[in-house]
Amino acid sequence: PPTLEVWKKQAARVAQGWAKCIVNHWRSILGTPKLSTWRKIALLLQLTGPFSGLSWIVVTFISALALLLGLSAPTNSIFSNPLYLILVSLPIFSYFVAAAYSLRIQKIMSPRNLLLLPLLSYTGYCMLTATSIGFVNGIMGRTGFFFRTPKSGPSLEPTKTRYFRSLKLDKIALVEGPLAVLALVLSIFVILTGVWFLGLTLVGFGVLTLKSMNLSRLLRKTDSMSEEKEE
Repeated sequence: PPTLEVWKKQAARVAQGWAKCIVNHWRSILGTPKLSTWRKIALLLQLTGPFSGLSWIVVTFISALALLLGLSAPTNSIFSNPLYLILVSLPIFSYFVAAAYSLRIQKIMSPRNLLLLPLLSYTGYCMLTATSIGFVNGIMGRTGFFFRTPKSGPSLEPTKTRYFRSLKLDKIALVEGPLAVLALVLSIFVILTGVWFLGLTLVGFGVLTLKSMNLSRLLRKTDSMSEEKEE
């Protein structure tokens, strides 16, 4: 996907599909003799992966609100616990090792590509709200809108890229926008309490979520409407 907005919509579609697979096929997965126990566990963990985004949102915002309201001391925050930081760092470390190994076997390892790895992993924050909503919709059996991922490139006809012009802010944006703004506001108070890890996490979530919403398109649309009225 060429943009965060498109990538996010695709990820939300996938999350909803995985959730529906869990609801419809978890008994078949556990009962099949064709898979070993470990492979069954791996498959179920893969399909329930988007739930981690939902749990992250709940834990992160509750922790921030608890600090803001004085219900929890900064030293008692889970984000100040060294054990928690280690547990969070392990998957990140394994991600970088696997990504670096992938670059190596594809013979495209370079300083530039290595620097892109942390940026690529950080962009996952902008998808958490969309994938969480998609996962919940899938668990509830709701039928989602099929978003065909736009393709771009010099070899494509102009009609092939109409998707970009027809992209609109959907109902998910009504949740994403306020949540991103709340995250940025909370991050200021959290950083002032000294819980830097939680504060920087909220900043990343807020900034990237707003970035992925492509709000500049709304400004361009407003400007074009103003010009049409003047004419």
